Amino acid sequence: MTTQYLSDPVVNERVSQVIDYITSRIVTQFRPKSIILSGSFGRGEVTAVARDGNLEFLSDCEVNLITPKYIRQTGKANLIREIKERFNLELGIWGVKASLYLLLPGLSRRIRPTMQNYDLKYGSLVVYGKNYLSRIPDFKPEDIPLWEGLRLIFNRMADGLRYFPVKDNANAKQVFWLYKVVLACQDTVLLSLHKYDSSYRVRNLMFQEIFPQHLPELNAALPKFLPLAVAATSFKLTGQSRCNNIPELQSDVARICDTVF
Repeated sequence: MTTQYLSDPVVNERVSQVIDYITSRIVTQFRPKSIILSGSFGRGEVTAVARDGNLEFLSDCEVNLITPKYIRQTGKANLIREIKERFNLELGIWGVKASLYLLLPGLSRRIRPTMQNYDLKYGSLVVYGKNYLSRIPDFKPEDIPLWEGLRLIFNRMADGLRYFPVKDNANAKQVFWLYKVVLACQDTVLLSLHKYDSSYRVRNLMFQEIFPQHLPELNAALPKFLPLAVAATSFKLTGQSRCNNIPELQSDVARICDTVF
C-alpha cells in the first residue's frame, strides 16, 4: 500500500518513489536503527506539483535518523547534494539530539513540550526500522508555551527572506513563505487559546471555528486574517494558489504579524 504524502494520487505515487529512493540510500549508507520523516512529509501534507512532466517540491524533506553511531558530515552533505541534483528536493538530515533522547529511556522523559517535539510525536512517519516515537511523553496542546508560536513566526520570516525582495511577477516560493508566516500567526493564536494539532488541515479547521467566536475584536481588526489562513492551508495541501499580487500579500501579512505580536 502506497503511503499518502499528498492528496493528488498521481503526484503522490511519484513522491512515494522519491521517498523510497531516499530511504534506500540512507539505509545503505548509514545503517540507522530507524528513519523518521517529520515536517510535511511526516504529516502527509507535502506541497508538490507536477509541471510539464517535472515534479516541483515546495516542501523540504526533513529526515531524522535514530542511530548510536556518529554520521560524518561529508556523507550527509554528499547525499543532500545528490537528492537536490536528482529530484530538486531540499533534504535535511538530522538525528544527533533525537538519537540521544530516544535511545536512552531516562532522557526520553525529559523531552520538553515544544511544537517541534509535539509534531515529532504526533505528526511523523517511521519509514524504516523501530518506532521510537512512543518514548516521547504524551504532550497536550496546553502544555506548549506561547513563546513557541512567537518563535515560529520569527523563524518563518527569517527563512523566507532568501526569496525576497518582492518583484512584480508572482513567484511560488514567495507565496509559499508568506503563507507560512500567516500560518505561524494562526498557530500562535491557537496556542494562546491552548489549541494545537500536528496537521495543517486540522489546525485551520479549528481556527475557522474558534477565531471569530473567541477573538471577535482581533477578527474585526484583521478581516483578511481568516481568509488568508484558509488560502494558505489550501496552498499548503494542494500547491495551487490564485495569488498574483505579492506586494499586496506581503503588506497584508506584515499587518497580521504586527497585530498578532
